[in-house]
Amino acid sequence: MVLLVRFGELALKSRFVRRQLRDRLVANIQDLFAAEGIECLTRADHGRIYVEVDDVPAASAGLRRVFGIVSFSPARETSSDPVEIGEVAVRLALDRLPRGGSFAIRARRSGTHPYSSQDLAKALGRRVQDAIPGATVDLDGPAAEIHVEVRENRGYVFADIVDGPGGLPMGSQGRALALVDSDAALVSAWLAM
Repeated sequence: MVLLVRFGELALKSRFVRRQLRDRLVANIQDLFAAEGIECLTRADHGRIYVEVDDVPAASAGLRRVFGIVSFSPARETSSDPVEIGEVAVRLALDRLPRGGSFAIRARRSGTHPYSSQDLAKALGRRVQDAIPGATVDLDGPAAEIHVEVRENRGYVFADIVDGPGGLPMGSQGRALALVDSDAALVSAWLAM
């Protein structure tokens, strides 16, 4: 399974600085996994870091502690073909959706494709409704959400978005010292990270 890692403030920097910060974040992830004995393969593009792991629970617990990560999602990877994405989305919906429950498909894409994000969401919604009797679309308060990101020639289907601590990658901004003598000082030091 692949963990789709999102980073925030890095996107505001120049191309050179963004690459440096992204590479620092990738190195921090690899160092953490090496220390915890988790095997991983990482790759990155301009907006995401992809971490392929076998032990998703252990990897997820680790990523929750890595500064620079805004959020991540355990995702199933497919091609960008809507038919293949639909098959994976239906399997995920069967796992997540109670019988007769409501759902929403949230689709995003980057790159050039013969379909829009809205067209993809509608087509996937129809496939889920055909596969699960009684399933209804509710875009405002669904019982389950299925997210789809299509990035260039790959598709990623997931249901969970796990928050990370955010901020900038550790080791990218020099050293800091905090005098922690109260709970408020501890919170202030955390927020400064």
